[in-house]
Amino acid sequence: MRSKDDVPFHDFDAADYNKTFFDRRAISFTHIPKCGGDSFTKEFNITMSRQNCYGDMPRNNWMTAVLVRSPRQHVHSQYGECRYDGYGIWRTANTSFARTDNLTADYEAFVKNFYQLKPWQFGESVCYRCMDPREIQTRYMSCHDAANPRANFALPYPPRLNVALVNLMDADFVGVTDFYATTACIFQYRREGTVPQGCECGSSQPKDHFHDRHGVPSNFSKYPTEHLNEMIDAFTRLDIIFFVAGMIRFLIDVEIAEKMAGCPLLCNREKAYELLETYMETEACKEYGCRRLRGMLDPLRRTASFMSMLDKKRI
Repeated sequence: MRSKDDVPFHDFDAADYNKTFFDRRAISFTHIPKCGGDSFTKEFNITMSRQNCYGDMPRNNWMTAVLVRSPRQHVHSQYGECRYDGYGIWRTANTSFARTDNLTADYEAFVKNFYQLKPWQFGESVCYRCMDPREIQTRYMSCHDAANPRANFALPYPPRLNVALVNLMDADFVGVTDFYATTACIFQYRREGTVPQGCECGSSQPKDHFHDRHGVPSNFSKYPTEHLNEMIDAFTRLDIIFFVAGMIRFLIDVEIAEKMAGCPLLCNREKAYELLETYMETEACKEYGCRRLRGMLDPLRRTASFMSMLDKKRI
């Protein structure tokens, strides 16, 4: 018998997508590690913010929210927490986690570790006791009964992409960490009913947003990582597809918000399209056939011209 949680992709009724734009209900935030969750939680003073499975978070009569992140940047950020944050330093102590003066080599060792792991290797012992970046976003959005910090580590059962996609569409708010300023501005707009000062593109004083760096130095990203993309893509294949779905949902929601507000809110739009195209061109997305993701979003076709881009690209 199929588990009630094991909802296949084709069972999702996209016609049920009927969210109220302005939403002042209490917030239930599923905090996927290293997706900007601490910054988001502190900026909006969210009390129900947990690193728990989406399925374990309260949903009835709550405004459910989640942030997603481009997998390559996400893996890099997870490494940064394990290397620099107090939690990461404590967790990786007395493990084989490389922490030398050669940051590039150390990050490469981190990536190679997860690239070489087999699916049946799971738990905290295989990930330096810190966190396991293999399909972590899909894992958080499809797992159950794995309260913090268990879902930080690969679980005995595999992540389920179909369930994660259904839950992605079930969420009342989906933000993208790579475009945090727009994410935060639209979230606040939906909560308060007015566009926050400094959120409109071209504002003379752009709105400041809280950023919790977890001890990671500001120049952390200034070393080459592109040569590791192929390995990262190999152990984040589901997360790539999940992120593409999240980006499409986000860009449509942005257009809806901009129409409601009567002003532009995504100021680096071309960068967003380029990022989406980058992941559309990955092996995982091509093999999956990311055009299948459109079925989840067809009911929004009339509300966002962005869908015409998908038609033109035959995604």
